[in-house]
Amino acid sequence: RLQDLELPPLGSYLSRFAPVRLNGGRLGIEGVATAGGDGDGFNARFTGRVNVAAFDLAETGTGSRLIQWTGLEVGGVEATLRPLGATVETVDVVEAGIQVIRDHEGRVNVIEFVDALGVGGLGDAATEGAGVPPVTIGKLRLKRCSGSLTDRTLTAPLTLGLDPVNGTVAGITTTAGGLAQVNLEGEVTTGGMVRMEGVLDPMELTRSSDLVVEARDVQLPPLSPVFVQVMGHPVMAGATRLDSDVTIARGSVVADNHLEADDLELGDKVAGEGLIDLP
Repeated sequence: RLQDLELPPLGSYLSRFAPVRLNGGRLGIEGVATAGGDGDGFNARFTGRVNVAAFDLAETGTGSRLIQWTGLEVGGVEATLRPLGATVETVDVVEAGIQVIRDHEGRVNVIEFVDALGVGGLGDAATEGAGVPPVTIGKLRLKRCSGSLTDRTLTAPLTLGLDPVNGTVAGITTTAGGLAQVNLEGEVTTGGMVRMEGVLDPMELTRSSDLVVEARDVQLPPLSPVFVQVMGHPVMAGATRLDSDVTIARGSVVADNHLEADDLELGDKVAGEGLIDLP
């Protein structure tokens, strides 16, 4: 049993491999570890549970917080050295928040982080059977989580958020072609709700996904910076609903969309803005 191991002292080691700053986190482990030699050589196994509390990770490339959570509970862990791999029954993520930020230069913090790690080809590695050990997670449960997107390239910075986000992702696997079942729902912080359900390949989203996305009563005035850039007009009033069925197979996207806007009211033309010419 390991209780409340403070993680920030390990941050300097972690920063050698990734552009991150570890601001907080406490690790706990409870289980049974066995190790020894047999006719095939050395082997090791762990069964038990793992938790990480009060985690806070920042991305140093753009200077933004990457992800944080109150609690992460991993139950029913069984990991082996030979063959290398693991199965997990449940992962409970409590009050996690992720911030996606596009800075003034167009850099996106999450993409900068992934590129710096050099793991952009995880899907190919899984297909080739190299680089990614087989890992299976029975069910990932999100509880009172949140997410936000900030775009600072617009004339007026735009921030959209979902809070809270609840739901499950079941059947996650690193095996090539493995599909996870998604059922998530979140409230838009500026008004409205978004729901997503369907299946996707978590190791390569462009290889195989079939998702239904539904948005209801999403208020449009907070999207004014986008409307100004594209249409040249701010949004003074209005709400929208979206029903979208998106299928991705081998990099090809087929989407069936239905979009409605109620009581839409645009403001006066903004000089020098707008990619399209509207009456």
